Amino acid sequence: MMRLPSKRWFGVAASLALLAGLLMLAPGTAAGAEAIGWSDPPRPALAHRKDAIYFVGDSITVEMFHSGDLIRRTADAHLKLSGRLARVGLSAALAAPYVERRARDFPYLVIVAVGTVDCFTGVPATTFEINMTRIIRALGPTRHVALVDAFCRNSRPDGLRRERQINGVLFRLAARNRNVSIHDWSGYVLTHPGTIHPLDWTHTHTTLEGTRRRVAIYLGIADQFAAKVRSARV
Repeated sequence: MMRLPSKRWFGVAASLALLAGLLMLAPGTAAGAEAIGWSDPPRPALAHRKDAIYFVGDSITVEMFHSGDLIRRTADAHLKLSGRLARVGLSAALAAPYVERRARDFPYLVIVAVGTVDCFTGVPATTFEINMTRIIRALGPTRHVALVDAFCRNSRPDGLRRERQINGVLFRLAARNRNVSIHDWSGYVLTHPGTIHPLDWTHTHTTLEGTRRRVAIYLGIADQFAAKVRSARV
């Protein structure tokens, strides 16, 4: 039976993983092409299916898959995993072309949790908005896009300002698009001590318990969506 890492080393490994991803994004590299994680394209057989789900996220999402909780809980919820773009160092700029190339194959529900890397690396909010808009437009109005906001206020000296800018973009996109919802991760972290690992130098990665909490939020999004689908059938 596989043993999960201790809480201490889980945070250390997360920090090292993020550092590796950021180094891959440095000038002269392959722009994250060799980033740690998964790039499983959406399964065409599940295109537009309402009993399937696809995840787009950075190293925090990678941690959720590594823990095993996300795959297990997705199966428990009777949802089919269409695929995942979960990479260390994944920014909106890297996610957008990936989604655009495969847009027709995505299922109905797509959870998009990017923004932490954009916040950490100082990507201008206007650039972030352009790339997030590309993702939403590529998926189209016939899919539901669930955005998860970022907690990055302690990642850099101007982190709080950057977090507000990045999350402001996400909230505006949700307000402008009827098929887009926004889900509060940053507020959850602030009200639940012990979510962020104390040894993580970026102050963005979670403890094992924090990972379980984030998985619960993701599955809560799926449950809300499923309830709407059921009510629409009545």
